[in-house]
Amino acid sequence: MKESPDVKKCLNEYRKNMKEDLLALWKVWVPATFANFFFAPMHLRIVGVAATSLIWTCILSVMRGGDVEHADDLIGGAVTGASYQLLQENLDERFNTSPVEMDPHLEHINVSAAGKQRPGLVALMARHVARHGGNVTHSKMVRLGQEFIMQMHVSVPPENLEGILASLKSNPALGELNIQATRCGKRDITESKAVLGMKIHCVGSDKPGMLAGIAEKISAKNMSIENIETELRMHGDKREFVVNAYVVSKNHSDKDNLLEIVKDIGTIKDDLGLDSINIRVQAGK
Repeated sequence: MKESPDVKKCLNEYRKNMKEDLLALWKVWVPATFANFFFAPMHLRIVGVAATSLIWTCILSVMRGGDVEHADDLIGGAVTGASYQLLQENLDERFNTSPVEMDPHLEHINVSAAGKQRPGLVALMARHVARHGGNVTHSKMVRLGQEFIMQMHVSVPPENLEGILASLKSNPALGELNIQATRCGKRDITESKAVLGMKIHCVGSDKPGMLAGIAEKISAKNMSIENIETELRMHGDKREFVVNAYVVSKNHSDKDNLLEIVKDIGTIKDDLGLDSINIRVQAGK
């Protein structure tokens, strides 16, 4: 569907999806074919095949339709220039709650660590936290060159708070990790909740300023970034920059102007020369 299709990438995608797709196909077509030829009268068999084909096409569309790479062509350029999906569902599970608010009777700490990469560092940190009564709820670990970087949210009973903070900073076995541990404060209970959330997925050729341009567009809409992840991917000689951002709005009027907001955010595709942008919208009840 592109002027210069990446055949190798297509074959890799086919290989990755083949098992799941074939199993789904057999689950639909094998029983449908048996029923059609054993029970359907001759004059209804073509109708049966056509009906099965329609059902299978719908299933395949749900499984594989509207992927990010070809979304523009598939939907003919909707308001975002990509596969815009409006999901009417509650935002609490994704945006309005976090372990800090979900466990008000526990203390919460943010633990960061960095050091030279070697096997066993994740196990060392996780075991030390567990030994002192802590529970890791959210974590992110990544290797950058020779460096290992880790971020953890840890919930702990109040009586164990001082002990775990002291042990993280003083334990000789963890000295190489340059650990920083701080308490996480709860949000103001009078703070208004998010009424609109978006997951924005962007892909484009790597160049300076892409993250800044995306973040500035979100900020200009007076929306808050709750979480953002970036990565570089290689496709042959091409370096792709990928951004996944979760953003929220607490302004009720944004729900009424949803299409305009999504369309405006979608303009960053042309502004930054992105290959694709995909926006999923979650609106509160």
